[in-house]
Amino acid sequence: MDTRSKWLFLPQGDRVLSCLMEDGRMLECRVDDRKSGAVGTILTARVENLVPSIHAAFLSAGGKKYFLPVSETLPPFFTAQAREGRLTVGDELLVQITSEEQKGKNPVVRESLEADGRYCVVLAPGKRLHFSRKIADDAWEERMREALAPVLPEGFDVIVRTNAYAADPARVAEEVQALSEELTRIIREARSRCAGTVLRQAPADYLREIRDLPAVGSSELVTDSEELAGEIRAELARYPETAQMPVRLYRDAVLPLEKLYRIPILLQRAVEPVVWLSSGAWIRIEPTEALTAVDVNTGKASAGKKDREDFFLSVNLEAARELMLQIRLRALSGMIIVDFISMKKKESADRLMEQLRALAAGDPGMPDVVDMTSLGLVEITRKKVREPLTEQLRSLSGWHKN
Repeated sequence: MDTRSKWLFLPQGDRVLSCLMEDGRMLECRVDDRKSGAVGTILTARVENLVPSIHAAFLSAGGKKYFLPVSETLPPFFTAQAREGRLTVGDELLVQITSEEQKGKNPVVRESLEADGRYCVVLAPGKRLHFSRKIADDAWEERMREALAPVLPEGFDVIVRTNAYAADPARVAEEVQALSEELTRIIREARSRCAGTVLRQAPADYLREIRDLPAVGSSELVTDSEELAGEIRAELARYPETAQMPVRLYRDAVLPLEKLYRIPILLQRAVEPVVWLSSGAWIRIEPTEALTAVDVNTGKASAGKKDREDFFLSVNLEAARELMLQIRLRALSGMIIVDFISMKKKESADRLMEQLRALAAGDPGMPDVVDMTSLGLVEITRKKVREPLTEQLRSLSGWHKN
């Protein structure tokens, strides 16, 4: 087995298990529906109930219930309205799903709409042009502003994504125009549609992730499913930057792809609380409702002839490298509190924080290493991109129990 970076796509009934592998390690793992996703879908819905005490409304569409947080301003896209100037039971409006049903709670929708592509996101309503904060090139931004000026739509926000940095500005302008025209059409057609009509179906989540793969230094894509291989190639072919990415169909009746890469074993390790380090030290990761607590322990590691402070620093640096990998793999989010081994020197603490911030920069989830408290606890926050891996794996019976 080679050790190059690659994405594995493993069909699991109506799900797809996607794993990013590098040098025999699993860096990222996702479980997605094979069918079109719910999040991002735009549809019409009817107001069934208003709950002023929590500034919310419950909507119905296509036999399902949805939860709508209500702002002080009225929803921007009514398709039927009983009273001018207020939201009323029976009103119909255009909404977009922002999260699926979780733990018995209704899916959440919002009043603003967005259509996303590889290079940009177009939002309605709005009137500004924004750039990804990962792009720090003022000269490039100015050139892109000039390229987009002729196609910037009235009444829309446009966010230029990181992927646009490597793209031809003309391609980005084409996508801005296509997405803004699509949203304009959706808003216009919604006025003549009944509640429950889907006007933009979100793509399957795993195809959305493939669409967003970076063009430079991207991994090989491997699957043992002919059907998945065809879907992946078709998605990659939509953009010149990804059209030539290698897609390999793995065939071996004796050694399945998931066994070749020890996927069941790696998934089992990814949900265990204790992670052993090569030095003999270990870290314990304990998610709670409010935060994720992480404890670093020297375990079986030995200082040998090392100075005690140097020994503690070396263990903490090793734990920091492993922790940042685990945060990405386990899809941890929110507040993460880390109790590293106490060190006396300020230089030691500074070096640890410097390494944590450098490691965080390599995580697409963009964790923020906030600070070290007076008690020596390190605070890290990370935006929630998807459910924690433990929750995702519940839909794959047996995988995380092997």
